[in-house]
Amino acid sequence: MDMSKLMKKAGDAMEEEAIKEREKEIAEKEEAERLLEEKQKELARERENPDQIDVAEMKEWTEAELDYLERRIRATPADVGVALDRWVLIAHSPTPAPPPPLDPNADPAAPPPPEPPPIPSPIIHRSLMEVWAAVPLVHARVMDKRGHEIWRNSDQERLRKRIEEIATEAHTPEDAREMSRKERADEMFLDEYWSYGEVDLGVFAGILMKLKRIHGHLGKEGIGTFVDCGCGLGKTVLAAVLCHSWEKAAGIEGLQTLVDGATVLLERFQETVYPTLSDKEQDARQDMELSVTHDDFFADDSWLAGTCVFVDLTCFNPELVRRFADFSQELSHGSVVISLSKRLDFAVHLFLLFEEEAECSWGATHVYVYERKPNPEELERFLNPPDPSDI
Repeated sequence: MDMSKLMKKAGDAMEEEAIKEREKEIAEKEEAERLLEEKQKELARERENPDQIDVAEMKEWTEAELDYLERRIRATPADVGVALDRWVLIAHSPTPAPPPPLDPNADPAAPPPPEPPPIPSPIIHRSLMEVWAAVPLVHARVMDKRGHEIWRNSDQERLRKRIEEIATEAHTPEDAREMSRKERADEMFLDEYWSYGEVDLGVFAGILMKLKRIHGHLGKEGIGTFVDCGCGLGKTVLAAVLCHSWEKAAGIEGLQTLVDGATVLLERFQETVYPTLSDKEQDARQDMELSVTHDDFFADDSWLAGTCVFVDLTCFNPELVRRFADFSQELSHGSVVISLSKRLDFAVHLFLLFEEEAECSWGATHVYVYERKPNPEELERFLNPPDPSDI
């Protein structure tokens, strides 16, 4: 064979080998970049939900742990927006021991006895996600043990009667539905989410009382903002006012005829129901701001200042449910979202407190009660504060 041909063949083989090597290097580089991108996405997801674990793999809670967690929640009440460290304290701090009984024969001038040591915490190495996942279990335990004490049937009936007496004279539920239907037809509001409905007021008030008496919310008088997104005649706003003395209680409604009806109810409430409250209840509510606004709550973001937000998602399509959930990211951490009919479990910034059945004007449905988690960057600053020397 000609030497030049041999050399050309050897050169071609070397070039082919070099090409293969380059292709291998490119493939390895692309694979490394792909793995790096996946890792970056994984880290981003962890930053968005820093304490996320697979709940299915979560170690089962013992009865002693759940009992302890129940006491910790009661001993660490919420404030407006809930202090960032509340759940960290609940998860990781020991319960203060009860104070010693007072000695009637003790010398008043004597120094107070030393505080008893705290009760050691049985909750060990539990992440925040595990604690949040266990809250519905605590709720169920409390309801099994003393649910009849949280919100009695007689309390429900009394609250329903107080509101329905003034509501019936203004607009019955049938009148409200007809007013809603007519305005929607006139204004060409064809989307189903404009449909009118009412939740049972006794059940709704019971949800607020469970937030107060089980979950540590609504503990301070004259603090917090209640907002009903799509309030109709404003009956849930009035029920909220009877359950707690808010700083502000507001409804947002997109149909003017219903806003007019709600305004009548609010006036009648202040004229006839408010004077029947005890002096203590009246004093706690004397500076409370009570209002109903005509607007679409997707356009009016004032509800994002709420610390307790109620929304009826029954007729919302998946896109609107997702839109509401996206909006709710702007709520302050610790705020409560009460969702009628639709779950918001996909929203990583919320965790479930409890759920239960609720009677409504169209039949039975479910209500889901969530709390807004701390923002990841706020939680990171709390758990890992910067070194003062680095500031």
